[in-house]
Amino acid sequence: MIKKLIYPNLCALCKKLIPEGHICNSCQTKLLESNYCPRCKKMVKEYECPHCESDIIIGLLRYEKGAKRAIARWKYTGVRKYGDVFAKEFSYKLDEEEIKNIDAFIPVPVSKNRLNRRGFNQAADLSQSLSKILGIKTLDILQRNRKTKAQSKCTIEERIENIANSINVIDQADDIFFVNSVNIAIVDDIYTTGSTIRECVKVLRQRYENIKKVYVFVVCIT
Repeated sequence: MIKKLIYPNLCALCKKLIPEGHICNSCQTKLLESNYCPRCKKMVKEYECPHCESDIIIGLLRYEKGAKRAIARWKYTGVRKYGDVFAKEFSYKLDEEEIKNIDAFIPVPVSKNRLNRRGFNQAADLSQSLSKILGIKTLDILQRNRKTKAQSKCTIEERIENIANSINVIDQADDIFFVNSVNIAIVDDIYTTGSTIRECVKVLRQRYENIKKVYVFVVCIT
């Protein structure tokens, strides 16, 4: 009782006091039930777009209002519990059979400067939380190799050039890359134009030819 008074249970999005859980009933209605196709811009139920056969983006929320504020608290004030909160919501959303197809989670890397300033990589936090809940390993094998401007401060055209050739694979092998085919999931906090995700996928496919399918898990879609 005393603990609840000192640390009241608040909704992760709107900060309203709630009796249990992490997201209030009102904010639960904002969780996305469908997935996003980056090619035809449609929301679909499937894990591959039935309209254009493109891989889709699996997101929890639109990047607006409470979700936007929650991401800011997570990234810039160090409220790291959000990694656990969002991972739990993913576990509710994901199809059990589809989960069985995933061999590893791979977080999108942040620059060394941002890592030193924040003390953590929010994508890696989310990935590790997903690993604990779903029993799928996290492979933190991507790194930034040069300083880049924050993507949020770039125009759509600038994003592609800004992120190009700024990510590489760390020289460490894992058993999953020595089998005939492997399915991976790229994990990040926000999906906007997809420039960063595409760069990650590009360098991973260049290094590992046995990557068959790439899933993308993000908390928010803009």
